[in-house]
Amino acid sequence: MSANYCFSRSGLVRELSGTDSKTDTYITSAITGDTGSGPLRLSANYCFSRSGLVRELSGTDSKTATYSTSAITGDTGSGPLRLSANYCFSRSGLVRELSGTDSKTATDITSAITGDTGSGPLRLSANYCFSRSGLVRELSGTDSKTATYSTSAITGDTGSGPLRSPSQPS
Repeated sequence: MSANYCFSRSGLVRELSGTDSKTDTYITSAITGDTGSGPLRLSANYCFSRSGLVRELSGTDSKTATYSTSAITGDTGSGPLRLSANYCFSRSGLVRELSGTDSKTATDITSAITGDTGSGPLRLSANYCFSRSGLVRELSGTDSKTATYSTSAITGDTGSGPLRSPSQPS
């Protein structure tokens, strides 16, 4: 990720003007954790920063303690979280940990980010997942065009591609 983006409840992703995020009115989505099994679901105010950090935005009743899973580590003091494992967003809103860089559990990966090349906002609608490096890669089996993702906000590693779909050879 090379720009500040956040997920909204409507599924839109908007670029934030800066780290202080004066446009946080757009930010109405988030990640809460299932402290039992580990899967996370979207339900609070969070956004991704250039550094890959995830920050909790004010005005939520979510408990930061719920985010202390093996996938996302949280600073319960200041609030910033960072991606520390391979996770992906599913259509149902769940976030699942991938077992490895070859990702044999790619069948769990059913969510994504497609780009509006005109205005810039992105919306969840294709098969994408986040790797440890913060890259976003398209998974096969979608009708989305990779060209739409060439924005300053999201970059894809078309070479090594740490994450793979079941149809891709390992």
